[in-house]
Amino acid sequence: MRTRACGVCLRNGRVLLQRKRDEAIWALPGGKVEPGETPAAALVREWQEELGILPVIGRTLWVFENHFEHRGAIVEQTEFYFEVIAAADGVSPYTESQARDESLIFGWFAPEDLQQLDVRPAAVVERLFP
Repeated sequence: MRTRACGVCLRNGRVLLQRKRDEAIWALPGGKVEPGETPAAALVREWQEELGILPVIGRTLWVFENHFEHRGAIVEQTEFYFEVIAAADGVSPYTESQARDESLIFGWFAPEDLQQLDVRPAAVVERLFP
């Protein structure tokens, strides 16, 4: 089973999501937890690699056991979801120019937008804007 760390960043009533350019699935920004790394440390590293910012990590919001099929393979992973309060340098948590990973697309979405998107896991949508 693999482990993933994700950040929940809200700004002006919108949530930051990411997807791979070649897929339609949206998710909260984050990535794989490497061996010997804590989920919070992995989230900081992933945001630095993908967005070029040093996030301030808040409390743990949720932990999910997620089982799904992706590209023909069964995936089982534990997912840690953390509150992302702001960027450590005091700037806005995200701007288009800060995206470093060209294989990813980032976007800010209002609650009403989420119903038209394929956001995974689906349980995240239910918890973001209850």
